[in-house]
Amino acid sequence: MDPFESIKQTFFQECDELLTDAEQGLLAMESGEADDETINAVFRAVHSVKGGAGAFGLEDLIRFAHVFETVMDEIRSGKMELTDEVAKTLLRAFDVLADHVAAARDGGKVEEGRSQGAYSELRGLIGGEDEEDDLGGGGDEDFGFVPLTLSIEGEEAPGGFIDLDAQNAEAGVEIPATDQASRDELASWTVEFSPKSEMYAKANEAGLVLRELARLGETRVTLIDDTLPPLDQLSAEQAYVSWRIQLFTDSDEASIREVFEFVEDDCNLIISRDRAEPSVAEPADDGLSDDDRAAAASANADLDIAALLARVGGGDADAEPEATPESVAELPPAAPPEAPAEDVAALIARAQSVAAPPAAKPATPAPTPAPVAAAPAAAAAPAAVANAAPAAAASVTIRVDLDRVDRLINAVGELVIQQAMLSQRVLESGLARSSNVALGLEDLELLTREIQDSVMAIRAQPVKSVFQRMPRLAREVADMTGKRVKLVMEGEGTEVDKTVIERLADPITHMLRNAIDHG
Repeated sequence: MDPFESIKQTFFQECDELLTDAEQGLLAMESGEADDETINAVFRAVHSVKGGAGAFGLEDLIRFAHVFETVMDEIRSGKMELTDEVAKTLLRAFDVLADHVAAARDGGKVEEGRSQGAYSELRGLIGGEDEEDDLGGGGDEDFGFVPLTLSIEGEEAPGGFIDLDAQNAEAGVEIPATDQASRDELASWTVEFSPKSEMYAKANEAGLVLRELARLGETRVTLIDDTLPPLDQLSAEQAYVSWRIQLFTDSDEASIREVFEFVEDDCNLIISRDRAEPSVAEPADDGLSDDDRAAAASANADLDIAALLARVGGGDADAEPEATPESVAELPPAAPPEAPAEDVAALIARAQSVAAPPAAKPATPAPTPAPVAAAPAAAAAPAAVANAAPAAAASVTIRVDLDRVDRLINAVGELVIQQAMLSQRVLESGLARSSNVALGLEDLELLTREIQDSVMAIRAQPVKSVFQRMPRLAREVADMTGKRVKLVMEGEGTEVDKTVIERLADPITHMLRNAIDHG
């Protein structure tokens, strides 16, 4: 089989599982039993279907899944209220989504009127009934691509930095403005984002992730291309570049990590909070001249803290004039409470208020209410470890072709027959039942039966997969007949052979409809 077709078949198998999960979530939403996690699970399922369809160019499925995903995003963000009518619309649209998956698998098409009707209903929920979706239609539109030349000369362009402001403006993305004064009040985060090739294989785009991150605040993005090979060695299936983003925002780490929710398993992601740096700002009314402030800055940069404190206490009569407290500006620290870091000027001001005698411990600074922040290198390491994405749990299931399972069952059946024949021949040979051969055959029989039971259990599945469709069916038939119906199910965990389950669906559906219609 063509490897591409094999991957495609795996995608459709995953679609079946995703659609099952989505249907369960939608039924819970309709019954009013859904919580935020249920809504997010439905959104993720539809998003995964759309992402996989994008990898295989299934345009009809992409278009329909995208508008479905948009409605779910409106609901989970609180912009749209989940009413009974919305839930019913989503369930009707889900049937069409499942048909699109089946049509894509079989190479067919969904009936145009049915698909477009459900599509229009979904568009109507988000206020765009007559608008053409950005993923649908418009295939012949001329986007007017214009070649661009990148020029980095001297100091005019900050090497390695990407100007997202212009890109976001072109894309119509509103980014909160941040001036220098407000930036000092925001937390500074460093995000290291290294996509893997699997991320691009699922039709995700790093640019969209960066743009979404920019919605949280001001960003400075650095492109890291150290592993980028020469052009003739590039592989379209590999990921070579990564990004380091400095983000100024009032959002917490959970909000930042949520931006990477759908790609976190397919990238290396480290989110760490930067150590607060003291801000050197000009005092509003300190009475100092420009020369005094320059001397203060020089003192902050060059003087030894211990010696400076000794001079403030009056213990060094031979101190140089430029090192006296009068020449050092009292600069307020700008570190936030959660990461205190006092600069030299703050220590001087504190020492002035509690000046000690000249000979009293000149090298010991005044007590501080909190320890000075550790060096960046020491703080970054534990932060990186603490914020590193948890390793994905190992999978406990594997997919096996049903033909292989059937061959295994047949082989075990032959083994059981051969074991029975061997036991019969030993018995006919006249060997005593207490002989070593007879006792060994009894052990072999027990082991063979255990293997047979285990193999037969592989094909057994809970009948829940059939019964889980019935509440929705009962609700729809009750609406059509105007009757009040309460469906109670028991024993959904009963396991039967997969073939039996496939043949149970139609009879049970017919029985349930008749019971409601004629009951």
